[in-house]
Amino acid sequence: PSGGTKYEKLLPLLNDPEAAITLIRTQKNDTEFEQEILALLGDRPYAYYNYESVQGVENAERSDLTPLLNQHDKHLFIVLPSGEVDVDRILASLASAQTNMQARSQHVPEFTVVGHSRWNRYTNIDRTTFFKDKVVLFSNFHAKRDSHEVLHFDKRYLRIFGTLPTLYAYRGYEVAVIFCPAMFSDIEYDMEGRRYHPLQTYYTFEQPEGRLSPINREWVKVSYNPDFTITIE
Repeated sequence: PSGGTKYEKLLPLLNDPEAAITLIRTQKNDTEFEQEILALLGDRPYAYYNYESVQGVENAERSDLTPLLNQHDKHLFIVLPSGEVDVDRILASLASAQTNMQARSQHVPEFTVVGHSRWNRYTNIDRTTFFKDKVVLFSNFHAKRDSHEVLHFDKRYLRIFGTLPTLYAYRGYEVAVIFCPAMFSDIEYDMEGRRYHPLQTYYTFEQPEGRLSPINREWVKVSYNPDFTITIE
């Protein structure tokens, strides 16, 4: 899909008048992601928060995000660090602050965390914090293995090839479903305005002015829910 439509599904979160927007950063941040977010924010109010991870019980307060949570009743946190360790520590700190407030019977403000799609490639991050912190990611493709369509595909694939499919196999199947009909019909294959949903990812095609080929404009919004389910939009 076109990079220009990557964060269209983020706009409802940014436009929530009740949510305070905070960009959490460290010493090493993803500058490209930050610039994309700043361009989307426009004249919306937001604040930066400089997160500092300090090891040791005596310095625990410097990594405690409870004061940040207590500033507002509803938050939208956008986590900017480029490193896996920093991302993991921030998500863990938010989850810990939430748990501590609940244990003390304190009101826990509502919050959502927006991250970069590369978080899905991190191998050492604690995935349970994705659910506890209600992480939202935007990806050009996602296959949720417990969905009916993907489970059915997996069974057929396993029966034929003797192994579970990779993400590459899912994407190859979807490309075939979308484009192979053109090989047996009109070579022009007008795709303007067509919407496809072969397995789980949606494809909506449009042909921008000045381009010879259509472009997919659908990015997938992946939401991790506190009940340990994943919602795909």
